[in-house]
Amino acid sequence: MDADDIALPNRISDNIATLERFPLSSIAGAVYDIYDSEMKTKTGTRTPPVTPSACKKQARFRVPFNHPTIIFRKSDILEVGGYPEDVGRFEDWALALKCLHAGKQISNSNNVVLKFRGGADLISRRSGIKYAKEEFHALTALYKNGILCTSDYIANLTLRLPVRVLPPSLVQFIYNKFMHKQTA
Repeated sequence: MDADDIALPNRISDNIATLERFPLSSIAGAVYDIYDSEMKTKTGTRTPPVTPSACKKQARFRVPFNHPTIIFRKSDILEVGGYPEDVGRFEDWALALKCLHAGKQISNSNNVVLKFRGGADLISRRSGIKYAKEEFHALTALYKNGILCTSDYIANLTLRLPVRVLPPSLVQFIYNKFMHKQTA
């Protein structure tokens, strides 16, 4: 987690309980609430899939966990070679794919364990030509390393890259509509 995010008191115990609930999982994560840049107003919630099978399904197209919430079994991560170095900012997704490719499992709790600082600059960091190029290189590395199959490589190029060059307001809409549950 970043220094400006806030871990809730149940964060570690919840992660440990998730690993106990899914003993074959190598990575355990949880839900986080998204706040504005001042951490005053809750703007949404990011809820990952819970079960290993649901995580595996989601991993084809996006990270199946919320990175600031995870713990992992160090031996399993070392066994798959740790975080990949050739994928830039996409190392979380690449790690998930490497683990799944090696037969490891990922699971999540459905409990909120973190307050995540969002804000407008979050979207600006995840859009633009430069980011699209980084994502293209990461996808290509995952494909060349045999971690992403041809159909998923093509689908991700088709679905992800066009979004990166849209105006930030449209990117925000897409994130809100498809990735984050909004608060009422």
